[in-house]
Amino acid sequence: MGVLLFVIAFYLLIVMLIPGVVHVVIGAFRGRGGWTYINSSFMSAALAIDVAGNVVFSTLLNDWFVKKGAWLYGSPGQTISGVTGINYLTNKLNWVGMGLCATLNIVDFKSWNKGGHCYVAAMNDFASNTMRFRDAAEFQDILTNNSPPRWRKDILWAIPFNAICFTLLYTSTKLLLWLI
Repeated sequence: MGVLLFVIAFYLLIVMLIPGVVHVVIGAFRGRGGWTYINSSFMSAALAIDVAGNVVFSTLLNDWFVKKGAWLYGSPGQTISGVTGINYLTNKLNWVGMGLCATLNIVDFKSWNKGGHCYVAAMNDFASNTMRFRDAAEFQDILTNNSPPRWRKDILWAIPFNAICFTLLYTSTKLLLWLI
């Protein structure tokens, strides 16, 4: 049943994506707030994709991004960014995970002075009670022993990570187009 529901949900996502985006843009200028409404809608969509990706791709994320003993991806309600932030603070990211963390930190320039995107996401996940620690003391211990990170020192991890990601994206797109 879960597989069927996933296929249906994915199909609806593909079918409704372009009309939904067009409707948000048109609706924004018919009295809903313009660019502020568009930005808010896309931010909500990005957060929903982030939470869904944490659950759907948990096996891949756990195998490729973290070391043994890490905080695992896959809990419903948590974001990929939040789990990556906790694993960054506890030094449980491997080089691929460090690349993801650095890339997210670079892209989210509004979080640069707050410790970076992944740190802020971990704080938000904990504040909204979506990060299920064995107890709150565990999270407090992580925060006490780790001040907001100086993430700029890890920025070079983004280069090999993005090189691999773009290569995989290009190759999979070519393969898909060849199959069609």
